[in-house]
Amino acid sequence: MADTVENTMSTVSSEIIKNEDSSRDKGDQLEVMMEKMPSTRSLSRVNSFRENEQAFAKEIRQIVAVDVVKPAEEVFDPEKYPQSYKDNCEKEKKALKYCKTFIKQYNFLFDRRKPLFLKPKNVFGVQKLVCTTIKPGQLPYKDLLDWPGIADFLAGYVNYDFLDPPHILPNILQSPQTTLDKLRGHCFDLSTLLCSMLIGAGYDAFVVSGYATREVCLQDLSYTKCPFVEDDQKVYLPRKEKKICRYTPRAPRLFRSEYELRMKLMALNKQAEIENAEKAKQDLAQQV
Repeated sequence: MADTVENTMSTVSSEIIKNEDSSRDKGDQLEVMMEKMPSTRSLSRVNSFRENEQAFAKEIRQIVAVDVVKPAEEVFDPEKYPQSYKDNCEKEKKALKYCKTFIKQYNFLFDRRKPLFLKPKNVFGVQKLVCTTIKPGQLPYKDLLDWPGIADFLAGYVNYDFLDPPHILPNILQSPQTTLDKLRGHCFDLSTLLCSMLIGAGYDAFVVSGYATREVCLQDLSYTKCPFVEDDQKVYLPRKEKKICRYTPRAPRLFRSEYELRMKLMALNKQAEIENAEKAKQDLAQQV
C-alpha cells in the first residue's frame, strides 16, 4: 500500500511540474510576441515617414527635368597630319634596322635590365624612333618664351594620364602636335612636348627616362606647399616616417684601413711642423 501511495504522489507531482513548465513557456511566448509587436510610437513614426515620402515624391514630380549636355567626344582627325606621320622614309627604315640590332646586343649583354624605350609606335601604329618625336616648337605667346611659363602651361592646360601599369613602358608615344591637340597624355608624351617647347625657346633640353616616387607618378600634391595660400593659412600634412624593420638590408660597409689614415695624419702633422719652423726662421731673419 505504501508503494502505491508513493507512486501516485510522484505522478501527481510530475504532472504539476509539467503544468508549471507549460505555463511558463506560454508566458515566455506571450512576452516575445509582445516585444515583436510594434508600439504605438513606432507606428506613428512609420505613418509620418510614409506621408513625408509621398509629399517628397509629389515635389519631385513638379520639378522640370533639365537636359544634361554631354561633353563632346574626342575626335581624332588623321587628315590633319602629314604623310610623314603615317609612313617611314628610307632613312628612318635604315635607322630602325640599326636600332633593332642595338636592342638585340643590349638585351644579350644586359639581360637582367628592363628593355629600352627606343622605337615605340605613334598614334597611327607606325614605329618611330624616339628622337624623331622631339622637334623644336614654339607657340605665338609671350608667356611661353621661358621655362617657367612653358612649365606652367603644361601643368595647367594639359591633363596627365597615369601609366597602367605604372612600371611598364607604354606602347604608344604621341607626337607633340597630337598632345597639343588632345591636351592630354602620359609622362612620356608630356616630357617630349616639354622638351620640344624648351628647345624651341632656345634651351638645351633632353628627355631622361627613369624612376620616380609614388607622389610624382600619381600626381599627389598633398605634401607640397600650395602657392595660392598665404603662409599663415597653410596647413601641411605630417610626412609618414619609414619604419625600420629588423630585416631591412644594412648599408654597405666602407672597407678602408685605419692604419693608412693614421699614417696620413702623421705625415700631414709633420709637414705642418716643418712649415711652421721655416716660417719662424724667416721671421727671425727678418727681425735681425
